[in-house]
Amino acid sequence: MSQSGVDAIAGADVAALTTPAAIGVVGAAGLYGRWLMDLFGGLYPEAEVIGIDADGDSTAKTEFVAKCDVVVFSVPIPITPAVIREYTALLDPCRAAPLWMDVTSLKAPAATALREAHPRVEAVGLHPMCSPPPTNSLDGRVLVVSENGVLARWGAWFAEFLVKIGGRQVHLGALQHDKLMSLVQAGCHAGWLAQAKLWSQIVPDLGGLEQVGGCPSAPFSFYIWFTRTPSPCLVSSHLISSRRVTPHTLHTACDEN
Repeated sequence: MSQSGVDAIAGADVAALTTPAAIGVVGAAGLYGRWLMDLFGGLYPEAEVIGIDADGDSTAKTEFVAKCDVVVFSVPIPITPAVIREYTALLDPCRAAPLWMDVTSLKAPAATALREAHPRVEAVGLHPMCSPPPTNSLDGRVLVVSENGVLARWGAWFAEFLVKIGGRQVHLGALQHDKLMSLVQAGCHAGWLAQAKLWSQIVPDLGGLEQVGGCPSAPFSFYIWFTRTPSPCLVSSHLISSRRVTPHTLHTACDEN
C-alpha cells in the first residue's frame, strides 16, 4: 500500500499507533466469522479475540461492546444494519471510539448504519472478494476497502492491518462498490447459468448423466448442481469470484441445497 493511501485513511495523524487489547467478531460461528477469528488470532497474538453470535443475550452483547476495541460484523446482509444499530445503542458514549468494520458484499446499508454511530465509533467497510482463504492472508485475492470517514484514532493501525492482510486492495465508495458488484455478480451468475443450460441440451444426446457423470469439469458439475437444486440462482458468487469453483465445491453446493 502506498504512503498516500495510508495518509488518506489515517487523516492528519498517522504517527500514533493505537493497539487493540481486544478484537471482536460478531457472527463468529459463521464460515467467514471463523476465518476472521483465526485471522486476528494469528495476526495479533497479543490481543484477546472474542467471538459472539448476532443473536446472543443482551448481557453478553453489552460486555462484548464494552471490551472490544476493534469489532468486525460478519452477519447476513439483510440483518447487518439492524445489528450494527443494536450494538451502537450499547456503546458507552464516554469511551474512546472503537474501530468497527463490516465484511458484507453490499456496502451502502451497513455504511449508513456505521455513519449513524459516528463519532462514537470510527468505521470502514471491507469486502474480501473470495471465500475464506486457507491461510491468514488475502494474497492473490482482491479486498475492497470502503472508507467511511477519516480514521483519526485508528488510521495507523488500520493501514498496518491492510499491509498484514495482503491482497490487491481496491478503494471504492459504498454506492460505487454496490453498483459494480451488481454487475459483476449478475455477469457471473448469467455466465454459469448459460453453461448449465447448454449442458442441459447436450447431455441427453450423449446418453444422459449415467454415461457422462464422471466428467471432471467444473461447468459440467455446475450443470449437475443446477438440475438438482430448487433455487439455482442461489449459487454463491463467492465460489465463482474466488476462483475456487471445482467439481468438489459445486457438488458440495448441490448437497447443501
